[in-house]
Amino acid sequence: MDGPPARSFSGGSALIADRRAAVGRWQGKELIMVDLDGDEATETGLATFEEPVAWAMWGTHGGVVSLESGRKAVIDTLGRTIASGDGEITLLHRQLAVVQRGKTFESIHLDEDPLLRSRSPLELSGEWYFTMDPHRDGLFAYRDTDYVELAADGHALRRGSREDGRTPYLPWSPGRWFIRCGRIFPKSMSECSIQSRLHPSDAWVAGRSMIILGRDGWITVSGRKHGEFTELPQVVLGDHFARVTGKDDLLCMDGANRTHAVLTLAPNPTVSDVRGAQCDDLPPGPWQVGQMKFTIPHGPACEWDAAKTGFVPERLRSPKDSPYLIAVTASLVLMLDPAAAKVFARK
Repeated sequence: MDGPPARSFSGGSALIADRRAAVGRWQGKELIMVDLDGDEATETGLATFEEPVAWAMWGTHGGVVSLESGRKAVIDTLGRTIASGDGEITLLHRQLAVVQRGKTFESIHLDEDPLLRSRSPLELSGEWYFTMDPHRDGLFAYRDTDYVELAADGHALRRGSREDGRTPYLPWSPGRWFIRCGRIFPKSMSECSIQSRLHPSDAWVAGRSMIILGRDGWITVSGRKHGEFTELPQVVLGDHFARVTGKDDLLCMDGANRTHAVLTLAPNPTVSDVRGAQCDDLPPGPWQVGQMKFTIPHGPACEWDAAKTGFVPERLRSPKDSPYLIAVTASLVLMLDPAAAKVFARK
């Protein structure tokens, strides 16, 4: 592009990720933000350190500044120091960073007040990458073959292989937003309802409860009140439900029909890691479901009409405890009554 630059300066510089058009630059002990979102560039001092700055880099929740001595400082989006020390620092959240020293790791609870900062050694060794699930504040370490979910105090909650199923962590992409199951969320969001983050793979009804198996391994159960949902504490592998032979309990199965967990329904849904249980396909139910074909109760045999609806569900289900045809999509679970058949069915 021809024309003069918007601003030129000496010293090092890097883009500031959480700003629309801003650059952070450093010269000597000073860290300065150059705001280019306007008719004229403006400069604002962010921070001053006790020794010269070697480099700085920014993420969504702040930045990491390396000083000439090799020590690091973590700053928030306003330039306030929220942690300092040595080692390689990965900033994951406004309140959490991970520090690597050699092949050992620790997490740091970040705060402007040094007395409120805390450190926890992580039960890890070797080479790992880190990410967080922003909806559950879960810290995950991962590498090519396996992953570990870590508690706030650093101990390993769960270990799993990345070869035999999906890994239940949500990696960040660059920028201020991320996409999940067709929805766009700001990374700054601290809370998100269970309904808005659903990514269903299968669904079933037992009694008055709907049970949804998510593609991220979380199982969601509806409550007694309208719009009330809870998540079971265990994450499971598998992408569809089957039924324990001779019982109403559910099995979580993968695409190769391997059993990964048993979901006991009564008195309350609970998950147990029981493999190799005998299983049957879920029954066709009142709608006599067979893949995308079904029979409307007291009506004709039909199939799903993608031309009318504009989409094909992931699965159709017809539980005995529900009068509805359940259509599972990538972001919704639809409960369809016979009167609506003209909207989605064709003979």
